[in-house]
Amino acid sequence: MKRLVFCFISYIYCSYSAFAQYTDWFYFSKSMGISSFAEEGNYIWIGNDAGVVKLNKTTGAKTYFNKTNCPIPDNWVNAIAIDKNNIKWFGTSSEGIARFDGINWSTFNTSNSPLTSLGITALTVDSNNNLWVILNNISGIFKYDGVNWFTYNTTNSGIPNNNTSCLFADGNTIWIGTAGGLTKYDGINWMVYNTTNSNISSNGAGAIKKDGLGNIWLLHGNGVEKFDGTTFTVYNNTNTNIQNTNNWSMSIDTNNIIWTACTSYNLSPHVLGGVMSFNGTSWTKYDTTNAPLSDTDYGIVFADKSNGIWLGGSNSGMVDEKVASSWTSYDPSYGNIIGQYIRQVVFDNNASAFIGSNSYSSVTGTVPNKQELVKYDWNTWTSLNNYTSASWALSSDKYGNIYVKNPNNIEKFDGSNWSTISNTPTLSTSLYPITLNLNAIATDSLSGGIWMDYLYNVLGGYDPINMTYNYYPSEGLTYYNGTNWTTFNHSNSPLPDTLLIDVIKVDHYNNTWLSTNKGLIKYDGTNWTIYNTLRTLPYLIFGAYALFQLINLVTNGLAQI
Repeated sequence: MKRLVFCFISYIYCSYSAFAQYTDWFYFSKSMGISSFAEEGNYIWIGNDAGVVKLNKTTGAKTYFNKTNCPIPDNWVNAIAIDKNNIKWFGTSSEGIARFDGINWSTFNTSNSPLTSLGITALTVDSNNNLWVILNNISGIFKYDGVNWFTYNTTNSGIPNNNTSCLFADGNTIWIGTAGGLTKYDGINWMVYNTTNSNISSNGAGAIKKDGLGNIWLLHGNGVEKFDGTTFTVYNNTNTNIQNTNNWSMSIDTNNIIWTACTSYNLSPHVLGGVMSFNGTSWTKYDTTNAPLSDTDYGIVFADKSNGIWLGGSNSGMVDEKVASSWTSYDPSYGNIIGQYIRQVVFDNNASAFIGSNSYSSVTGTVPNKQELVKYDWNTWTSLNNYTSASWALSSDKYGNIYVKNPNNIEKFDGSNWSTISNTPTLSTSLYPITLNLNAIATDSLSGGIWMDYLYNVLGGYDPINMTYNYYPSEGLTYYNGTNWTTFNHSNSPLPDTLLIDVIKVDHYNNTWLSTNKGLIKYDGTNWTIYNTLRTLPYLIFGAYALFQLINLVTNGLAQI
């Protein structure tokens, strides 16, 4: 989309109406990894990898901000800060900082500020309304006073290391977590606490907060550390009940209870993550065994001014709120799909969308064994069954029926009921070490029949160069007319052997087109046409013919045994 750019004093200011020009697109997305929280009166602002959500704490109503309905430069929001004028600052993963005053938006990036990277990892605002920034490229810290930018690094300040991890504004004093130690900057003087000049347990920290008693708290992977202005004291959470848990974020409520979000990611033995609280003496852990949590891993925890504890799920994308002993779950997603990995979308005759999706963890980078088919009629989301972790493809016919293709059969949904289509050609095999990608399916434009690929044969091949035996699946084409199946393959049609079909499409003249590893193939119902270049034989077929070919190659000096 085009951006309107105006020169304004010392920086480029991009001014937009909040929703003008963004009326044609809708972003239906599952939030798969909550990254940040901020509080503004009765609202909680939630940053994730699908934009920003403004949540009304009383009603649960949600307002969505993403690239389809506003000029935010990036949907992945890592950090949120709100200043005294209720200006919202959003630190994005790859497009810099967005500023939103409730009406207008502006963006700061490498072209109109001294920021040396577009990846923002932390934001905070001090009592003078200065914005402080950490980037993802080991470049110190940055300050913006509303007009000018300032850079602080090892060449021009007392910061001990440009590798910075976290920020906390204590009035006008800034505490900075660096690889060279905890650093305090009061606007004039720099003070560094490291393992050489203090009893701090380590130079690094994952988060910095201040309690109501004036103590500074540091987050570590296995606990927290308190600094009373003189002495550092570590409080580990490695007792037998909660050991092997990584702390990811920290917050402190108005009762001076320390809260940490934790995860079981990449730990052995595997344990449940969750959230922990520390009252200065003992730890309490909440996980799915003793609390109605929506997730086992949490990337972010936030205590609001009313002592509501907000948790951001790393796997589910859900948000949980704990108020005293009461728990509430919120789904900040726009649309009731279960993941951001959308595999297929088809439509019935009423223009209702049928969406097949995977759940996905932005933390572990894995796709759990959970898939879902949902129907969206532009008003209501409905979850459907018969769509599993092995479902390969979706299609819809001229009558509005939906077909789900999986390794065992074809499931048909007529809008009310599911049925299994019998006598489906072979769609899987457990006899050979091969990978099948039988995800091609299409509907013809006249009778509404279904075209799809199937497993016709498996050939054994010998690689004379690497001297290895390989197995090669060969696909065929099959047609279902609503009653019977008709198959086409190498034995009864001009289709090549060792054929792999990627895509099937049917044009308005009812010609069936195949995109394959052997070229482009057209079938008009009678004749076959193959469009390709010169084909080669990449292997030798097992059996007498293979032996003959191998002997012939050896005789001509083309192979060695």
